[in-house]
Amino acid sequence: MRLQSWGLLALALIACVGAVLLEAQRPPPDLHVGPGPATTAPSPEVGQTTEAEPAFGYVNPPAQAPPVGTYVRANVLPDGTVAVHEWVTSASVLDRVVLAPRLQDGVAVEATDLRMAADLFTVTEGGTVGERGRMFPLHAPAYRLHLSYVLRGAVAAGERGGQDLVLPTALDVRFADRSGPARVDVVGADVVSVACASGPDAASRPCGDATDDGWTVEQEDPDAWVTARIRTR
Repeated sequence: MRLQSWGLLALALIACVGAVLLEAQRPPPDLHVGPGPATTAPSPEVGQTTEAEPAFGYVNPPAQAPPVGTYVRANVLPDGTVAVHEWVTSASVLDRVVLAPRLQDGVAVEATDLRMAADLFTVTEGGTVGERGRMFPLHAPAYRLHLSYVLRGAVAAGERGGQDLVLPTALDVRFADRSGPARVDVVGADVVSVACASGPDAASRPCGDATDDGWTVEQEDPDAWVTARIRTR
């Protein structure tokens, strides 16, 4: 009887040891605490606003943007202000950009409501660029930028017959080793025609093509000046 008791005790000890060994061989539970998996929200339409607008972030450019270069979509409003979304894709790494208005006699352009994001982080969410321009360092190297701003005072001298001249690319985005073509889509406010020039005092020439909602211009020179004639009356 005593031997039988010792035998049962031994079996119990063996069972306990086996259970402990089996538990030790199981993989540990996932104790990682951190953000959940990234989600992708639908890309907003250019110029679209919502009642509770989220924080500004990088949005991929439209398909017609050049793979390297600049794409500008300028929505000319009836009062002459221009709501702009601009994308820059550089062939070399960016560590800073300078934003400065393109100065022209008789025109005092100011960019307000400035927001800018690189492809992985936000650079700024608000601000104004006036006559002197501003330099924005990037928190980390980047190749792509998305900007949103409103051009005020972009109506040039030269109102004629119920038409005004508007400068939809009056804010210059400058960075080292800038290259690639530039595409400008001017929409809204009844765009009549577009002209291009190599500088503020150079002779302009008709350029671009009419579209369903405005005018589009493709230039190999990203520094070309674009002037849109809009019907205001």
